[in-house]
Amino acid sequence: IRDFIDNSGNPEKGRRIQFEIDMERVRTAPGEQTYLAMGKRLILLLGQMSDLFRDIQAIASRENVKRVPARTQ
Repeated sequence: IRDFIDNSGNPEKGRRIQFEIDMERVRTAPGEQTYLAMGKRLILLLGQMSDLFRDIQAIASRENVKRVPARTQ
């Protein structure tokens, strides 16, 4: 996930979205209704991550990159 975010067109936004996902998981108490609410929220956040992935694909396409290399730490 970290490599995906770091290689996205907007790493700061990706880190913010991932933080929200992590906090939603921590915040949700056990129970069917809370899991349903968490699921809906996670779907929204994953949609935002998908937007970042499209950014990566657009950049790769524009630069004629066949595979976006993972960032090394």
